[in-house]
Amino acid sequence: MTRRLEATLDEAIAVLVPKVGGLLFGGFADNDGKHPARWNRLAAKLDKLLFRWSSGCIEENVVAAVAHDKLQALIEDPVAENDKTGERLRTLADRLDIAERDFETIQAKAGSSLKGLIIAAALVYRS
Repeated sequence: MTRRLEATLDEAIAVLVPKVGGLLFGGFADNDGKHPARWNRLAAKLDKLLFRWSSGCIEENVVAAVAHDKLQALIEDPVAENDKTGERLRTLADRLDIAERDFETIQAKAGSSLKGLIIAAALVYRS
């Protein structure tokens, strides 16, 4: 686990715990094994609104749950003025060492390893 990710999880629990009092919100959090007592108290207050993976991280679990025919939609940036779709496709194409950056070519080249490719790229990006 990278230091930035550890800091992000530490920051998340530091922000969430004091605010739980009167707020109602939910979220997903990786389970890094740190601060179990604090996470347990937070989970007791949020109940089903706090979801923590028993293993893996959000990228691994979410991508694994997406159907193969929906992966392109997962990659596409829904915010037109901030479109990161091209960046995401370029990252995948670079990992495959191909010049073409369209989803169909990437999918054909990656084959059954497409989900693993997406997860690996996401994990590097978040570090």
